[in-house]
Amino acid sequence: MVYIVGLVVVPAIIIGTYSYIKLYDGPTCFDGARNQDELGIDCGGSCQFLCKSQVLEPTLLFSRSFEVVPGTYNAIAYIENPNFEAGVRNVSYKFRLLDKESNLIAEREGSTFITPGNISPIFESAIKTNGNIPTRTFFEFQETLEWIKVIAGEEKNLSIENRILKNTDTTPRLDAVLKNDSVFEIHDVEIISVIFNALGNAVATSRTFIDIVPERSETNLVFTWPQPFKIELEACVVPVQTMLLIDVSGSMNDDSLDPPQPLTDAKSAATDFVTRLSELDKVGLISFGTTAKINQSLTFIHTFTKEAVRSLIIKPEEETGSTNTGEGLRLVRQEFAARASVKTERKIAILLTDGKANAPDDPGGEEYAIDHAIKAKNEGIILYTIGLGDNVNETFLRSLADSGEHYYQAADSRDLDGIYRNISDAICERSPAVLDVIPRTNSTFIPR
Repeated sequence: MVYIVGLVVVPAIIIGTYSYIKLYDGPTCFDGARNQDELGIDCGGSCQFLCKSQVLEPTLLFSRSFEVVPGTYNAIAYIENPNFEAGVRNVSYKFRLLDKESNLIAEREGSTFITPGNISPIFESAIKTNGNIPTRTFFEFQETLEWIKVIAGEEKNLSIENRILKNTDTTPRLDAVLKNDSVFEIHDVEIISVIFNALGNAVATSRTFIDIVPERSETNLVFTWPQPFKIELEACVVPVQTMLLIDVSGSMNDDSLDPPQPLTDAKSAATDFVTRLSELDKVGLISFGTTAKINQSLTFIHTFTKEAVRSLIIKPEEETGSTNTGEGLRLVRQEFAARASVKTERKIAILLTDGKANAPDDPGGEEYAIDHAIKAKNEGIILYTIGLGDNVNETFLRSLADSGEHYYQAADSRDLDGIYRNISDAICERSPAVLDVIPRTNSTFIPR
């Protein structure tokens, strides 16, 4: 009997074991169960896919669209991946372009990849808006990001050198050199360029593709745009606070009665000066004649100051009045002291007069003005002076100014616009544009 049982049981065990081995594949990273060293279901541990708890979410730095030609736009999104050993092989996305009334005027879908530990620019070209102008551009991923373990691949061997931007006021062109420092050729490289002005605002974007980048080679890149950039690339990067001081004594009405000259030209030149200031600058206005007045306190709202300048008039009593230059300078000091700001902001005062300081009687107009000019300089105020016409005391105005180079002589009111432009350039600490050129290739995704 035992012999018979053995004949039945032993073969059954052998067959069952063989069948189990053949039919059971064992735990995997794709079986929908947490059944090995995984941290979650089919993620973490020895699995290529990472669990959500193992990665940080990417950051959308900005999304913008730029007119290429009327009615056609390029769109760009900058995605920053803080994970240095994790990327996304493929994910779908959508751009939406909205007008100023939040109406959807265009959208574009696509798919991309996210490389580890750097910026992944996502670009779409030639988006038609049917003549509508987008004021906002939204970007969003259309599905959950599936993170996988990766190491830097061939992309790390690519670098950009010799960036040169030219013809920005006609047909802009950006030249650069793509270098492959590796001993292997690299395939299917996407290169995206983004032009930022000195304030860090994106101005334009473009893209090109290189099928093969040979080993240890350099490849010339060219990006072009069919029309000038609409935003100035260089910018004043150190904010300034500027008080304009404009003489409204009777002599500023001597050249003509309608419109009053040289006051009209002075107002026009000062208004244009305000227009050239950056949005980070504050500007205000003081007028002075027999007395002085703060017409507009320092403000970021430049339209307020321009309107205050345009509203300047010469009152009838000023026709026989005096010129109290020192009182204008006293109010400058008062205004800057009352609105003290961060130390990095420079304090500028620009004084325009066509006559001699003859008030107050005690201690005397020039002495009073010089006293307040010295105090202003000690308080960190940089003082420019403009003498208009041949009835000014140039020696006196030079003494008020911060230095000899801070004094300007205008033969007549037609010179004022050029002088204010020179002062604009002098107070502006310019910084050049930033030329960002980023090569991308999905050969980055080499499994660990």
